[in-house]
Amino acid sequence: MEKFKQIQELNAELRELCLDYFFSEVLFSMEWWIIICSFIIPYIIFWKLVDKSRIKEILYVGVMIALISYILDQIVAGAGLWTYPYTLTPLPREV
Repeated sequence: MEKFKQIQELNAELRELCLDYFFSEVLFSMEWWIIICSFIIPYIIFWKLVDKSRIKEILYVGVMIALISYILDQIVAGAGLWTYPYTLTPLPREV
């Protein structure tokens, strides 16, 4: 039980460091704005170009691809094979 308390304390310290890093170096940086634009602009382009008569099928495929990508990203990031120095929000990536 002692090890678990130590893990909790280190996790709280890590969370505080991550928040400090996000608010001091990430928020409103050029990379953060690029993330914002890369999040919004594709939706605008999609809405302009999509065939509205097939929207259900297209969205179904898009959601499935996004879900698979998210799961694979969680697995690989959880294994420590890559990290993201710039994120949209300071929220933790764990599910």
